Amino acid sequence: MTTIVQQRTGQRRSKRIAKSVPIVLSGSDIEGQPFSEQTKTLVLSRDGAGVLSTKKLAPQAVLILRCVENNKQAAVRVVDQVGRTSEGYTYGVAFLESSVNFWDVEFAPEPETDARAARMLFECTSCHDRKTISPNDVELDVYAINKTVPRYCANCGVPTSWREVSEADASAPAKDKQEKPQSEAREAPKSTHQENRRKDVRARVNFSACIRHSGSEEIVACENLSRGGFCFRSSRRYVEKSIVEVALPYSPGENAIFFKARIVWVLELPAEKVFRCGAAYVRV
Repeated sequence: MTTIVQQRTGQRRSKRIAKSVPIVLSGSDIEGQPFSEQTKTLVLSRDGAGVLSTKKLAPQAVLILRCVENNKQAAVRVVDQVGRTSEGYTYGVAFLESSVNFWDVEFAPEPETDARAARMLFECTSCHDRKTISPNDVELDVYAINKTVPRYCANCGVPTSWREVSEADASAPAKDKQEKPQSEAREAPKSTHQENRRKDVRARVNFSACIRHSGSEEIVACENLSRGGFCFRSSRRYVEKSIVEVALPYSPGENAIFFKARIVWVLELPAEKVFRCGAAYVRV
């Protein structure tokens, strides 16, 4: 029986463009080591791209992708590895924020799909939790190749592999989830669920950012990144609601693209003599 993934994949082939575009990919590899490399795309789509990298990258890692041709920059999420060549690894990456046309190319019109095809039932292969999701084009491509797609599982507390639930299995109940011992459940801190939810929306990173404010620049350590903003550490106390300019990731000597952000919160860490700051992107 043809699955919804196969139907959707077949419908969207005209929306993919095989094109090599020079890019700069920056972030942290699977070992947590920061990197910045000049590489290229293999396939373009509205939702992201297939890219080549010499680095081993972790699924769900957040990177910064800069298009050399138009100098646009965007945060992307590594969906998964889809292959390997003599040049390196190939990955499907998806924009954290939807882009009207990041690549400045003309894609085929969006096909008309019914509600059932737009939302699909997936199951975690570890705990068998089920969730109805709307996969983007990059996730559909990754699923077509790997037969699973990594997603964050709130029940497991970590990214896991998910598979589509077939029409035959959809009516059957999900397998029993593994229950934790009652003693472990009683001892679990109340903040555990909050921490898991936080991991769902933020990705830990390990690179520097440059902050411009009041005519001065400061190099800071960026801790995590989300679709709405980022968190960094600084020796300077920033004022909440103040507007700053930021370039991330930042490497001295390279052309940096600055954008505006608003300081949302500031937390002093006296023991470390630094401040942890949260900033939100300012939409232009």
